[in-house]
Amino acid sequence: MPFVQRDSSGKIVSSYANAQPGRAEEELSDGSPDLITFLAQFPPGFLTPPTAAELNEMRQAHARLEREHEAIRNNIGLFNSIFSGLESALGALLYSALNLPHSQVAYAIYFSPSGFDARSEIVDNVLKQFMFENGELGSLRNLWDRVFLKVQRARKVRNTIAHASPQTLVINGRSHARLTAPAFDVIRLGRKIADRQIPGLTASDIAEAVQTAHFARDRVDEVNRVFEAFYRERPVLPQRLLELEAGLQTSRGQGQLVQTLTVSSHQLPPSQG
Repeated sequence: MPFVQRDSSGKIVSSYANAQPGRAEEELSDGSPDLITFLAQFPPGFLTPPTAAELNEMRQAHARLEREHEAIRNNIGLFNSIFSGLESALGALLYSALNLPHSQVAYAIYFSPSGFDARSEIVDNVLKQFMFENGELGSLRNLWDRVFLKVQRARKVRNTIAHASPQTLVINGRSHARLTAPAFDVIRLGRKIADRQIPGLTASDIAEAVQTAHFARDRVDEVNRVFEAFYRERPVLPQRLLELEAGLQTSRGQGQLVQTLTVSSHQLPPSQG
């Protein structure tokens, strides 16, 4: 027969096989209604301590999550740094395209909107109009469209980062480190978790976005050089266009950039998205 401990209201709060002096000295029969109620709520083994193997598994899971969260934080910092360079490169491109070397009007136009989306659209529309009016730059149209597609992809990730936070999501009994919507965003987060989906960006996803932003920034700089040649070195214009086209061919060979990350992203699984 077990020995039980009661709280100030008389409710059983624990039971023991042996008497516990000063704590659980009341002995009850196995058929006691109070004991049956308690055991129905807290069956034997309910509070069994984890085994050594289970503790080791929990420690490993915790260490994995810490590495993943650290990678997310560091990759966000790297992405933001490179994205800032992309934004500056687009402003410089507008400056070159408008060709007002003794005026800051181009930068006044570029920075008038408060958001990157509108700023990048201004550059896109100015360049398209300029190419429409200047047949000599007609071959730039397709190349610029490919560059601007990368700019837009980087922009989407930047907007995601701006409205998300690092979180640990538990789905199907496994913990996942993700950069995702706020915890109470039932539309973007809650419904996906209910469907057993894993929302948000992994550290590897953000590392891939770093490459995209870096690639876009370099290609924007090359478009800038195309306009410099158009205005000041017309004989080298075909060469600048060829350099831009060659640069666009490197979009599949950006893997070495991941090695510049400040964390060991090779420890993380590759992006599946």
